[in-house]
Amino acid sequence: MPRSPLAPETAGRTRVKSLTGPRPVCSQPAGGGFLRLDGMTTDDEEESDRDRMVSNVIIVAFVVALIGGGLWLANAMLHLRKGQDCALSGRRNCADISVPARDRY
Repeated sequence: MPRSPLAPETAGRTRVKSLTGPRPVCSQPAGGGFLRLDGMTTDDEEESDRDRMVSNVIIVAFVVALIGGGLWLANAMLHLRKGQDCALSGRRNCADISVPARDRY
């Protein structure tokens, strides 16, 4: 059977029969079963303890920053709600007034 010039190379691969006609052959990438992306390891390479520790420090810093941002946002919303409750109840001068502490001595 003559091959068409557009047919993919199928050396060492099997073709699955299809009811709609021939389909392209899918294969695994060369060099193993996984694609290597920048910064990611394959099965052949092991991650060192230092790499793991750096990753853990980065993740912990991100989580602490996320929690700190959430607490700051919740505090800002609390102060805003208190100010709105005061203004909506019809009171005036709802702003916080800071009074210095007196010395008794």
